[in-house]
Amino acid sequence: MKILKRMIVLGLSLITCFSAASCSSCKKKKTTEENEATTEFIRNGYSRYSILIADEAGANEEYAAKELQYFMELATGYELNIVKESQAEENAKYLSIGHTDMLAESGIEVNNDQLGRSGYRIVSQGDDVYLFGADNGEDAGTVYSVYKFLNDTVGYVYYSDYTIYYEDKTEVYIKDYDLTDIPTFDTRFINTMKGGSNNEYMLRMRMTPRNNISATLNGHTHFQVIPPDEYYTDHPDWFNGKKNQLCLSNEEMTEEFAKNLIEFIKAEPTRSLFQLALQDNFDGCDCASCVAAIEKYGTYGGVNNVFMNRVSEICDEWLAANQPDRKVSYATYAYYATEEPPVQKDENGNYIKDENGNYIPTCKEVVTRDNVVMRIAFIQMNRNKPIDHVLSANYYENLKAWGAVSNNMQFYTYSANYAENGYMYALNDFDITERNLRLCRDNNVTDAYFVFGYKVTDMACLYDLKAYCMTQLMWNADLKYEELAMDFIEKSYAAAAPYMKEFYNVYRSWMSYYEDTEQLNLSTGDCFSSKVFPKTFVDKLHSLIEQAYAAIEVYKDGDPELYEEIKNKINKEEIMPLYMYLQLYGDSFTSVERSEMISDLESYCNRFNVYYYGETKKMESRLSAWKASL
Repeated sequence: MKILKRMIVLGLSLITCFSAASCSSCKKKKTTEENEATTEFIRNGYSRYSILIADEAGANEEYAAKELQYFMELATGYELNIVKESQAEENAKYLSIGHTDMLAESGIEVNNDQLGRSGYRIVSQGDDVYLFGADNGEDAGTVYSVYKFLNDTVGYVYYSDYTIYYEDKTEVYIKDYDLTDIPTFDTRFINTMKGGSNNEYMLRMRMTPRNNISATLNGHTHFQVIPPDEYYTDHPDWFNGKKNQLCLSNEEMTEEFAKNLIEFIKAEPTRSLFQLALQDNFDGCDCASCVAAIEKYGTYGGVNNVFMNRVSEICDEWLAANQPDRKVSYATYAYYATEEPPVQKDENGNYIKDENGNYIPTCKEVVTRDNVVMRIAFIQMNRNKPIDHVLSANYYENLKAWGAVSNNMQFYTYSANYAENGYMYALNDFDITERNLRLCRDNNVTDAYFVFGYKVTDMACLYDLKAYCMTQLMWNADLKYEELAMDFIEKSYAAAAPYMKEFYNVYRSWMSYYEDTEQLNLSTGDCFSSKVFPKTFVDKLHSLIEQAYAAIEVYKDGDPELYEEIKNKINKEEIMPLYMYLQLYGDSFTSVERSEMISDLESYCNRFNVYYYGETKKMESRLSAWKASL
């Protein structure tokens, strides 16, 4: 594999680019078979094509045009012109980006319902090529169409904000297109600081933009809508006995909740999804009214469904009267107290199915309205095992049963341990993602959401590899995780790839062996110990990091930029073994050695925005404690 000396600079990050045969993108749906590229597009620094956008193009349509221009110039040295329609020439050749008048006049079908939030089409007509998503105001599908076109023409693949792949070409040809590509999951998201706030990163990773989600009601929000400090004194019956949850069966509270929610909706006129979830604890409400409601509806999840239906109904009535063109959805959690679906069971606690094998709701009132989103968030499940594993069998049954009462389900899962030190090792859920996403797809789950940690911190511990594989699988659940992982490592680490592959495999093998041997769930609870991570294991990981550093010495003089870039990525993966050494085996090192490790770890964490070592545990405090012990 030839390594290009050309480097891309985005912000403060150097991006490695490689020239080699592109790995082909395997897509979910296509209207035609792939065909050979025969139409001349760019040759020897010249093209007859320009990029066409509407005079009033949306922000993402303009962004898509600039991404096409930018990456095509990197690969070919030729900068395509971006032309507004009012300046278009009659006989020119165009790549029409988004919803231009030219597209409207072409007769090409634009099926917004089929394309959804993220799907796209690429269609050739004469000499012109049309790239577009749904006409829904977001235009994310249009951006994704450009990335597919770049992949086909110059082999473009975005692996991470540190590694972008493309082919260096002097001649580029394009296919005769009639392509429709619909992702497996219409909404796809990974929750970290970078994944939650960097729009460029999200689009390039083909995550769904978050600009439709309420900025104020996003998370465990019940007490934002009904604050206890304002309401408890006059309405103690609106809360449970511990004053840590609302009483969802209280009709007066429900009416006030909807009234207050309308104010949130009015305050964010461009947002279309508001999350209404219980406070983040195990409890529900056990007052007499809720006990009776549970008896009627089957589970506390059923009580929550009825509550959500009433709240959404009141808000929709207000919208119909005051903002009739606006559509709003309301998300809630199947989480802790509301985890169990309101579906009929027999006397032994087994779900009852009808003659067609379908689960049966306890009553019609628990079936959620179409715009109520049910986030399936089984936080206590062993997330190192697939959801249909024998250790998780009840969760899989719950997932399937939820489909009887909701047609708008989102798989909301966690790829981090939220206990102390939990952010400092990678969950062994790598290829589990592949199995879980297929099971979700087969059970009519439409959206997928992976939570790594707070949006105030990014993650190390093989996060970039996981993020790439997860986003690829959320787009197409038929891909193979291990193939994606190996491709990621090869493209990211060049000469150090063999050692980083072994690092990945050693880590996975040990975690699987230990968890299976000890019959432990390492995805939750305080698992950070010398028993789980023995020093011989940490030594092996760090030895592979050292060998990876040694392998890239070959670039140090001949290609110092490439050397620094790959070294930077190895630095990030060194965070995990360094933290293990300092937290578990500090006494094995001299004060000078510990000081050097602390300095390196602090530098890496600051560089990569790793600010927490657990859900509420700041890395700064841990580093200060280590320094004080020197």
